[in-house]
Amino acid sequence: MFDLDRLLEQWDVIAANPKPFLLALVVIAAIIWAVLSYFYKTRIENLRSEIALVMRQRDDYQEKLGGATPDQAKSKMEELEKRVKEAIGSF
Repeated sequence: MFDLDRLLEQWDVIAANPKPFLLALVVIAAIIWAVLSYFYKTRIENLRSEIALVMRQRDDYQEKLGGATPDQAKSKMEELEKRVKEAIGSF
């Protein structure tokens, strides 16, 4: 699997001509950086759109509740259900 002699033979070639090897490393690193940057930017944009959606939903709920907290809205709903049951019976 791992042949140390072959690796040392190749290392002699690299040591004799380091410029093409370094250039290849730079090109490979640039390609990897570009791909990861694309995926990172895409993920960030998706998260930003999800955050914007959640914030819009939150604002809509706050507008519908008239500034009441969820507990206040729940107690108001329970009170209204109690009044309906008293007025027309169970539904």
